[in-house]
Amino acid sequence: MALKTFKLRNAANSFDPTFIAKVRSGFDGKAVVSLDGSIDLLGTKLLFSDESDSLNPGTTVNVWLDHHFTCASLSDIEAHQREREEAQFVKRESDRARRNAQREEAASFNTALSQKIPARWCPGVKMVASGLSANSWGDGRSRATVEHVYLLDDLNVGRLKRREGDFLCQNSKTRLGGLDPRSLWVDGDGMAFEPKVTCKVCLAIAERLAK
Repeated sequence: MALKTFKLRNAANSFDPTFIAKVRSGFDGKAVVSLDGSIDLLGTKLLFSDESDSLNPGTTVNVWLDHHFTCASLSDIEAHQREREEAQFVKRESDRARRNAQREEAASFNTALSQKIPARWCPGVKMVASGLSANSWGDGRSRATVEHVYLLDDLNVGRLKRREGDFLCQNSKTRLGGLDPRSLWVDGDGMAFEPKVTCKVCLAIAERLAK
């Protein structure tokens, strides 16, 4: 819910510069709507710009200076803050659940995949120069990065020959600057986990190996 705010005007024709300086120097802005509907702020009388849309006398408000003097009831401000905090909590919990679900899915998928590949491996990414550009994540990965099978042992099955440090889909000599291609993600609890392999070529080769 959007915070309901009210524009204020000075009952006098102009503001005292000293008053403006005091407001901008860290004054907390708390005041109370008077019986006549005005707000006395540091000795300056402020009126609601729209008298038909104002707050009741006795309402505690917070006043601040943006392009104009503006106020909102303190109770509305506190309720709005609670709503924001609750929304942030829901978002954090949703993100936490999503990341933990990714972890569980990756563990199950990669365990099944390991049964098809007769060598030790872990997920890995191909580092590319575009991954170090201003429009990328800046860690050697591009936005199109997929997770590959990165071999930790030599693999020789028929005509398929890969060495330790190769990707299952091709040899890994093309990786950039000797960066470690092994991949780890972080779950919703801040723990590292191995992500799900998503390279279609690696998965297709794994299926052929299984047969």
